[in-house]
Amino acid sequence: MDFIHGAGIAQCILLAVYFLHKRKEPGNLLESVLLLIVAATIGIGYLYATGLVLKWPHLGRFGFTFMSLIGPLFALSMKARESRGIQKWDSLWFIVPLGVTVYLIPFHLSSVDEKMRYLREDLVEIHLDCVIILYLALFNNLFSMGHSMLSMYRWEKTSSNFSNIGISMGARAYYWIPISFLLIAASYSAFDPNVLNSGLFSAAGSLIVLLRAYVLLYNRETSGENHAMYPPELRYRKNLLPEDLVQQKGQTISEYLDEESPFLEPDFQLPQLAKAVNLNTVQASQIINRYFKCSFIQLIQKRRVEHAVDLLRQRDESFSILDIAMESGFNSKSSFNASFRRIHGQSPSEYRRSKQNDMTDSGRPVRGTLE
Repeated sequence: MDFIHGAGIAQCILLAVYFLHKRKEPGNLLESVLLLIVAATIGIGYLYATGLVLKWPHLGRFGFTFMSLIGPLFALSMKARESRGIQKWDSLWFIVPLGVTVYLIPFHLSSVDEKMRYLREDLVEIHLDCVIILYLALFNNLFSMGHSMLSMYRWEKTSSNFSNIGISMGARAYYWIPISFLLIAASYSAFDPNVLNSGLFSAAGSLIVLLRAYVLLYNRETSGENHAMYPPELRYRKNLLPEDLVQQKGQTISEYLDEESPFLEPDFQLPQLAKAVNLNTVQASQIINRYFKCSFIQLIQKRRVEHAVDLLRQRDESFSILDIAMESGFNSKSSFNASFRRIHGQSPSEYRRSKQNDMTDSGRPVRGTLE
């Protein structure tokens, strides 16, 4: 058990330094923070499991806060890694960590003797409030991780990204392994709450981190040209298409999108684009990445937002934001808002109001069709 804890902490720190060094790649900075939080959680879990927490009583209950942050940071890291917009409602996942932190303030401010007394009692029989905090953190982690994974699958299915970026079966399986470990640990602890102090959760965290290290680094180093962690300009280092063909077909794709506007169909996907310009999906993806300097889904979202901007300028307020979103090829108002804000730095509603204010200042009418 000592070896597992030690290996988990060491791996977390090394990976955190690695991802910090590669912080310009999407999601890596959040990944680094997550790994450091996991390392701290494992370390404090080890102190409880060995009773060494009595030597450092000030660290005693920080583990609750660290543990409760794992799921929310995991969810944000996944979103950032796939270049999906982080929305305001994502902050709801941090309600539990915030509540836990506020609740523990009296303990952190108490004297050393009071901390020692509490921790000794806790090592003999875990306190009820600790059980409640642990299960709140556990369920919040499960929900945030599970929701982010389901969102990832829906997003990738919609964007054709799942088949295009070549995510291995091992990488797919990894995303469900943290939930499996946490569910097993939760089920086991339900029969004896005292095992919550045994280092069970921190040991599970160690195994999760070790597996994550294998999946992310193995895929990055051996399948880099097809892996989502690689930015567009670093993909396809092998089997490069000639630059003149990239320019020719890139222009063809641009003209096709301008003239036919296929992106206005919500189910428009990469294979359809590839077929329209006489390419296979791998060639089309490579050309998009090299010519447009973005992924297929990013290109389509940009075109849809550009179309939505035109509609917001032309249509009056009798057309709702949802109407504009649907007419521009988006499946939902939330995805429209996220894409619009990522490109323009403001929501569609804010953009519409700013344009109306501009017209009012110039003496032009606000209502009616905008020319």
